[in-house]
Amino acid sequence: MFVKRRDDDGHGDVVDHRNTDRVGRAERLLLALILVFAVSNVIASAIHSEWTWDEPGHVVWSERLVFAGITERQSQPIWDSKTPIMVPNAIAVRAARELGAGDVVTRFVTRLPTLGWYVLLLGMAYKLARRFGPRAGWFATGAVALEPSLQAHASVATVDVAFAFATVFAVWATLRFLESPGRKEAALFGLALGLGVTAKFSGLLLVLLLPLALLAGVRPPPGSARKIAAGIGIAMAVAYAVICVSYGFYGIGAGTRVTSWRAGPFQFIADHCRWMFWPFPRDFLTGIDICFTHNAHSVANTALLGRWYPDGVWYYFVVLWVFKTPIGLVVTQLAAIAMAVRRVRHSDATRRFLLLVVLYMIAYFSLVLRFQVGYRFVLMAVALACILTGSLVCDLPRRGRIAVIILGALALLGQIRFFGNPLSFTNVLVEKKTAYRFLGDSNLDWNQNNSRADEWARDLGAILGPRHTLPGLNLFSTYELSGVLDYERPRHTWIREHVEPIRELGYTHFLFDIDDTTFQKVLDNERTRRPLALAALTCGQHVAPVSGEQFALPPGDTCVDIAKRSDLAIRGAPADLVGLRNEQGNCELEAIGAGRVIWYRLLPGKHTLCAAPRSSTVVTVERVD
Repeated sequence: MFVKRRDDDGHGDVVDHRNTDRVGRAERLLLALILVFAVSNVIASAIHSEWTWDEPGHVVWSERLVFAGITERQSQPIWDSKTPIMVPNAIAVRAARELGAGDVVTRFVTRLPTLGWYVLLLGMAYKLARRFGPRAGWFATGAVALEPSLQAHASVATVDVAFAFATVFAVWATLRFLESPGRKEAALFGLALGLGVTAKFSGLLLVLLLPLALLAGVRPPPGSARKIAAGIGIAMAVAYAVICVSYGFYGIGAGTRVTSWRAGPFQFIADHCRWMFWPFPRDFLTGIDICFTHNAHSVANTALLGRWYPDGVWYYFVVLWVFKTPIGLVVTQLAAIAMAVRRVRHSDATRRFLLLVVLYMIAYFSLVLRFQVGYRFVLMAVALACILTGSLVCDLPRRGRIAVIILGALALLGQIRFFGNPLSFTNVLVEKKTAYRFLGDSNLDWNQNNSRADEWARDLGAILGPRHTLPGLNLFSTYELSGVLDYERPRHTWIREHVEPIRELGYTHFLFDIDDTTFQKVLDNERTRRPLALAALTCGQHVAPVSGEQFALPPGDTCVDIAKRSDLAIRGAPADLVGLRNEQGNCELEAIGAGRVIWYRLLPGKHTLCAAPRSSTVVTVERVD
């Protein structure tokens, strides 16, 4: 039996589950299975996965903060956006090392605090959705737990799940503060804001939660304007205290010209307010400054659907949602979106607020943020979308809820094959053997299988990650094939677009069997170089290669005069960097490595080969046509 009530605007009836709705046995069983799977998957991945790209930077920066009182971030590019939310992870890794734990145990212990944030996220999802009734709380928690991307980033020592929790906490605290603007509620609101900004500099977006709630129609009690104003002051004071404590109070009161600023607002203050002292920890501000600058001026490494977008692309996160969400959850969320849009004028103000926050965050990261390098950037919006979905599907009639249970079960089954590796999850819309043509970066491969790749290559007799495709078995990572690392200087474009791998390994590495015909096409399409006018002007003494000849390539420049099209194989030592000068006269160096080889197909004319100091390469002219 349902009880109906008028909505906040007095229009229409809204089903009220608060007192009468009970969660069925099938729903409880499915939720229990989802939760057990999700937490087990996080733990298995935390044990199984290698260190990812970002983890060392996060942990080392926080170790310096805790144990040395150092917060600067300019000396290493990898520290540009690191935050103190990782302090528990830094303490955990130091404790593990002091106790003499092995690499696997140390890595797992370092990641345990992130698992803690994940558990808090699940609890806060239930608490926020519980406002709509018990079934909404269960459905929302199940939807959040069912998200493989949240599981994936709960298993690594990074900040994204902590920020997702802080965002959901802030949304809940905003609603509670507006509904009952007391001191405790104001302090909770400030704690949530401070925690969000401590987790990520994107937490500055949370400052607009209060006006968004009012815009959505969340109404404070009559005559509470003065309490709200006082509460905002309390919240700002608490948020400020959280930020200062998290940075250990380092750099508070530093002069505006103590450091070099990059973004316009900070430069303006430093130039025109030299008398001023920063009231915030200095490197809290330098982090904001660097992030602003990167977004405005850096080239984004956005790879999507086989293309490179140096300025990002507006549909990046929409496409990732389509490919990175289990199909059962996609269908459920689409149904929930349709329900939300249909009811937007006459629905509960809290639901309107949730919808508005999700749209606000997706709009910012899709239209303003240029540095789009992973689905992890919008995990807080993903969590809120799951909570909104749970709050809506709980209103479905019995048949609809049965359909949701079935879709949830299918979504769970679709993740089993990725157990222990949720970072690589893609749904059935992505062909696993060519997933690199759809996605790249941390959406598939974040280094979690690096050491295993060495074993796979050794067992298969394959060449692991050659500079370019070579004859025989080649094993490439998603990073290499997706073009994330080399769209500005393409290496594997032709292979990516024209050749199918014979198998995939760990959903992150792909095995190719390259015959001589295919290799000739690689040379034609990726390794052919034309003679340059610059080489003709600058070449003095030169080498005129003949078939089968070998000659040493000394450091510096060597002019090669080609009478007929020639294929040059350059074999290297561990530290060898060799390349050709381009039209601008720059030497495009390529790392060879011990026992490795790179090829050039040179057209007739003069070319300038160049080698870095300490290189000791041998060039073999394999073929002269």
